[in-house]
Amino acid sequence: MVRGAACELVLVHCDEDTLAIERAAKRTQQRLTLVQKCGQRRDDPAVDELHLDNVGEEGFGYASWILQRWDSLPECVFLLHGGWERRGHFFGMITKLLPCVRPPPLGTASNRSLSVALPHLIVSKAPTRGTHAVMRFVRRAGVGPDVLPGLPSKQHIFFATNAWFVTREALRARPRRMWTALRNAALDPNQRFRFAHASRDAHNKTRHSTVGFAYENIFPLALGLRTAPSAAALWRDRAAQAAIAFRNDNPACQRVRALYDACPLDRRCTEACAWHWRKQCPATTADKRRGRGAAPAPRMPARCLAGARVYVATAVYGADGAQWRRFRRVLRNVHALRSLAANVTLAIAVTDDAPPAVAAEPGWRLATTVRRKSRAERNLLMAHYREDVLDSLAAAQHDYYLVVEADIDLRAWQVEGLCAEHALLGASNTTYAPGLLRVEHGSGGVRSLVDLHIGTGCGAERVVVQGRPYATVRNPFAAHWFLPARHVRWAVTESARAGGTWLPRRLEAAQPRDGGCAGCARYSGLWLGYWFTKLVPLHSAAFRSVESVLVRHTSDKYVRRKRVTCSVSELKASIA
Repeated sequence: MVRGAACELVLVHCDEDTLAIERAAKRTQQRLTLVQKCGQRRDDPAVDELHLDNVGEEGFGYASWILQRWDSLPECVFLLHGGWERRGHFFGMITKLLPCVRPPPLGTASNRSLSVALPHLIVSKAPTRGTHAVMRFVRRAGVGPDVLPGLPSKQHIFFATNAWFVTREALRARPRRMWTALRNAALDPNQRFRFAHASRDAHNKTRHSTVGFAYENIFPLALGLRTAPSAAALWRDRAAQAAIAFRNDNPACQRVRALYDACPLDRRCTEACAWHWRKQCPATTADKRRGRGAAPAPRMPARCLAGARVYVATAVYGADGAQWRRFRRVLRNVHALRSLAANVTLAIAVTDDAPPAVAAEPGWRLATTVRRKSRAERNLLMAHYREDVLDSLAAAQHDYYLVVEADIDLRAWQVEGLCAEHALLGASNTTYAPGLLRVEHGSGGVRSLVDLHIGTGCGAERVVVQGRPYATVRNPFAAHWFLPARHVRWAVTESARAGGTWLPRRLEAAQPRDGGCAGCARYSGLWLGYWFTKLVPLHSAAFRSVESVLVRHTSDKYVRRKRVTCSVSELKASIA
């Protein structure tokens, strides 16, 4: 019997194929329980079964199994869910990890509570309304914050997609009544029917239920993990637990455990890590020696946008003369972009008639669509491009999408540079999004990076990806975004798969001092932070200095209202 046999396997599924996990369980001689949620029944004495209603997705299945086995929980367990055919590379890694569990007893005599998130995707987002609804149900069931801590009010950083290695002590660190309350949240009769159901029908176009996504947010806390202040801290916490849980005393286990303790975001293309992220990385030294692996790193294209079809969207709110003058610069940049791309489609939304000088701009005459909106649209004005983009993706009409606010001086050569950076990261990349930084000019000649101002100092640090230097930033917003069609299509698809809608048109509270644009930040770039890691190029062929990655915010409205402590010189010092 292999060392990992003391750990059991639990797979929650509906109608997904279970052959891969069954073969892995037989090979490692681990007890396997299939949590059947869609009525299947097996005639196999080697496989245990637990039959449940198809509600709450894997979170409901995990909690139900924990409660059923409360008095006979194994030393440790892998909590897994269906979808192996969609994530074959990830679950292939899991099968390699199964025999690498250290022999019991795990942990130390004082602390045998281990919870290791198995996926490597880190998500940062505010808790959803559904998550708050589950927490309210748990509180009404008598589970206070001393048992299950509350979620952060703003951003919650966690590993998606709710697959775990946990020990018995970690499961019992919280009382049985907490797991009962969590399970029963999916059965709450006061919620609408589809709160807990993932079935696809005329009312529910996605594959995920509200409570299922909430479980993904809450399970880290239920398993005793702290709320990490940053993605780097979350990674370090997990690495410490993985080092205790998984051995590395043979080459196979060394290779797979390295993914958990040696491969943070900025090291995924090193030789120890690139085998798992091969599609995102150029060939490693070992690959080159063996004459196999990924293709060599792509070269900087001579003219990336040549022949490209580029969709551009922008919007102007109100009739302020200064705003229209700033918008003329946007139009001139779009016109200059046409000299680099064969086909530019420009869509503009306005609330008032354009002044004659603006309407006479060559860039204005490029517009294929000028949408006249009511000033009551306010926050939704910038969202006018959403249906255009969805239709364009469905018809494969454009290669790139550019959205820019009316006071952003994004030059055509910078868009060309971003196109080249996307090409360098590879055609299969949907993890990284090269981007620029918004800069304002304040009094005394001080130039401030308003989006990186977080507390005191700059929210940026230097990283190396595929052997090239970049800066990562805590706030990815820059009042514009530029992405290849594959990135946008991936975000739209994943939004639907996660139970949501890409950039839903939902009116938010107005913010009069900004002309009623409290929610437009979502449409002009804030949404990217959920799906992609923003990489600011440093000293690349397209952007040779920090100065070249700065985009002028011509209104300078933030530095006039508050003290911003992230100057360009401070940024240079923080990423040197």
